[in-house]
Amino acid sequence: METIKINNGSNSFNAPITDSCERSHSLQQHNYVKLVWKSADNKPISANAYIEYEGQVFYCIEEYYPTHKEGIYEYEVEFHAIEDTFNRPLFFRHVDILDQATGETTSWKEIEWSLNSNLRTIAEIVVDSLNRAYDNAYFALPNDSYADTLLLSYSFASNSIADALSTIAEQNETEWWLETTTEYVDGKRK
Repeated sequence: METIKINNGSNSFNAPITDSCERSHSLQQHNYVKLVWKSADNKPISANAYIEYEGQVFYCIEEYYPTHKEGIYEYEVEFHAIEDTFNRPLFFRHVDILDQATGETTSWKEIEWSLNSNLRTIAEIVVDSLNRAYDNAYFALPNDSYADTLLLSYSFASNSIADALSTIAEQNETEWWLETTTEYVDGKRK
């Protein structure tokens, strides 16, 4: 029987891949792997436990406890790709102001703001917000430039990062997606 390793801190273990397991991925919607199995062992799965599947890392978003039925523990746990967590952190534009007199930089977060920009500029703000929300992670834009896209007007007010990405994609009549940690949004060209 094929198994998959659940990296659960110091309590890592293998879980069987059964016919009830599921892989689901939809652009701008969800991206997860659901593992379903039965075991005689009670092994809770901690939040942030992860699996690697199809070259991608999937995380358990919250602590999971199996159901105990007739002496057997039944597991049905979802592991989500990182973009499934984008609905949690808020989308901020981070502004840094250099004080000319002291040379010190002051930073603050804007939660409500508007901007006329091309896709490259707004995408750079999204990547900056992602990296700050995920403790200076390594999100990046693809190497090809979005600078030749149309100038569009964007407005945000208390949006999650997922909602902001969906708004940007909608205004550009496209979808957004991640490949590893590279964010893609295909924009309207000039």
